[in-house]
Amino acid sequence: MESSDYKQVLLLPPNPTTRRAYRVQWSASATHFAYPTQNNVVIRSLTDPLSPPIVLTDFPLSKVTSVRFSPDGKLLAVGDEKGRVKLFRVEGAEGKPYTLEKEHAMLGGPVFGLGFTEDGQRFAAGGEGKDMLAKAVLTSSGTKIGDIFGPSKTVTTLDIKPKPYRMVLGGEDHEVYVFDGVPFKHAKTLTQHSNFVNRVAFSPNGKFFATVSSDKTIVLFDSETLEVVKKIDKAHTKGIMDVNWIDDSKIATCSSDNEVKHWNIVEGDQAELISFNPNHDGKEKLENQQLGLISTPSETLTVSLNSNINIWSHSSLSEGVRTPSLTIQGHSNYISAIASANGVLVSSDQDGKVFSWSKGPTGATQASLFSGEGHTLNVALLTTIGDLVFSASSDGSIKKSIKKEEDQTFEFKATAKITGTPISISATNGHQLFVLTNNNKLFVIDVETFGVVKEVELKEYEATAMTSTISEVWVGDKKGLIHILGGEDLAQKSIIEKKHNHAVSVISASRDGSLVASGDTYRYIYVFNSESKAETGCFPYHASRIIGLDFNKANTHLLTVGLDLTVGVANLSDKTKKTIHRPNEKELTAAVFDGNEDTAFFTAGYDCSIRLWSK
Repeated sequence: MESSDYKQVLLLPPNPTTRRAYRVQWSASATHFAYPTQNNVVIRSLTDPLSPPIVLTDFPLSKVTSVRFSPDGKLLAVGDEKGRVKLFRVEGAEGKPYTLEKEHAMLGGPVFGLGFTEDGQRFAAGGEGKDMLAKAVLTSSGTKIGDIFGPSKTVTTLDIKPKPYRMVLGGEDHEVYVFDGVPFKHAKTLTQHSNFVNRVAFSPNGKFFATVSSDKTIVLFDSETLEVVKKIDKAHTKGIMDVNWIDDSKIATCSSDNEVKHWNIVEGDQAELISFNPNHDGKEKLENQQLGLISTPSETLTVSLNSNINIWSHSSLSEGVRTPSLTIQGHSNYISAIASANGVLVSSDQDGKVFSWSKGPTGATQASLFSGEGHTLNVALLTTIGDLVFSASSDGSIKKSIKKEEDQTFEFKATAKITGTPISISATNGHQLFVLTNNNKLFVIDVETFGVVKEVELKEYEATAMTSTISEVWVGDKKGLIHILGGEDLAQKSIIEKKHNHAVSVISASRDGSLVASGDTYRYIYVFNSESKAETGCFPYHASRIIGLDFNKANTHLLTVGLDLTVGVANLSDKTKKTIHRPNEKELTAAVFDGNEDTAFFTAGYDCSIRLWSK
């Protein structure tokens, strides 16, 4: 294939993957913070979290469950659901960041807790497994250093204090286990909690460690004597998910009750210093359960159940400001579709979330979740007419969204319900939205009233893809035929045959409806003049099924996406092409031309990220 001269100019990363009642296993060094998203790891700057991030995609077969920086910030440990831990050198050879250095098989199940000794030469992992629930090894060789026995259920958290080494771990059996080392040996079991222990954390100077639990309790222990220094019952109204040290005497906690609190835990009788949450109206919300926390001397970062990253400035908190100084939104699952609405990028994912992307006050591109009553299942299809966005979910719901003038974000305004799962949607003529479903039915929805005005069953063939022009509907079938239907009566007018020898997998019209492109399950792409039905181009450069097609505004180029992990840009005049293999490192799910620049385009894939490519 011809090499491409396209370069990546923008990376829009995902947010953390969350689960209700489970702590987000993220971590921070002195300069960066890292978190898992599905089978990827995202690393952002602490000082400028909207600056270009790093996305590690070295986990093709299993989801990432935990990450942890070494105390010196030179290593990043990444645990996955199969019990493996990969170690990345933060500053790798030849200046390449985050170079994979080692991989160790640690447990028989997911890794949740990770911890390093202060020199980074030893680390431990806790989680699930058959024979053991925690294991400590040498970083360089994976040689076991001690026997970590005691926990009877999943280990969710662990930490190791500076010399003399002492490791503390906790989990779902409600107890806290202490091991001295190295080699690590069991020293004591602490029984102060009555529910899951969600986090244990040593103070920076190693003199104390704090534990928090789903029993709403904070316990502060002396690291040397293991005696209880302070116990705060009902510290939150619901389970406490995380604790982090701000300095040697203050901690921050977050809870399912939406609250984040700072505590003067070591000194003073009045331990609680401040309480705040991301709720602008003061009402507790399920989506704002706080599941993860990182504290620095100047900022507190949290992750909400809805995957939002909330950042509070300590200086603003001291002045009475309780709202986050920055909230970062974004996808936390695989992206299903992307589209351009008058130059605004729109994207959807398998959780049913739909976002628009625009430049914020700092000039960085940020995501905004569509407001209103949205989808609850995978949104696999998006199409647009000007500022209108149409989204189709696997539950059969079709929604119309409009751009709000006051802040340029989008709001769900109307819903149409159909039978079957949508497999294609199109609205080229501006007043009709056509929807093809997997039960071989074609629906027509009036764009203005957003009601279903026609429903037709396609009985003569098995429809596999559909698009519309100004006056016609083009339907591809399983045999490779393309059926041309009238836009009003949906009666068949003609058939394009002897082109595709395999099922038509995708079909797409240009924005003005003058051109139509079709791709099949083998690898062939054809371009037609929609008026004459004449073939104007054939592009067989992919190696497998075609899953996406998009024309630029000038109708000079066609963007193509294949299951061969390749995106291509075909020049419709001279029939040449440019290709990029693995633009998102993993499987591609969608691509669309940038509505603001006719040669640039966005790609999305199983790295949960969106990338912009330009010459």
